[in-house]
Amino acid sequence: MSDQKTDTAPAEDTYSRSEILSFCRHLGRSLKGSNDESNTALAMHLMREAEYLGKNQFETVADMFAAVAHTVDPNLPKK
Repeated sequence: MSDQKTDTAPAEDTYSRSEILSFCRHLGRSLKGSNDESNTALAMHLMREAEYLGKNQFETVADMFAAVAHTVDPNLPKK
């Protein structure tokens, strides 16, 4: 009998860009409230985070934050 572990690591799930952005839009819709002022404040906060992440070379995550922000408040200017 061998003491070596023979289990293999589970395969990682991969998602397409469109699946991830779809998730972000669904998340944005679930976060969206009935108050336009609070939606705008939340969206602006998310956009600031997106800008920070983009400046630090996290472009994919920045795009995700921006997608959520634009779903919460579609009137935001594009980044």
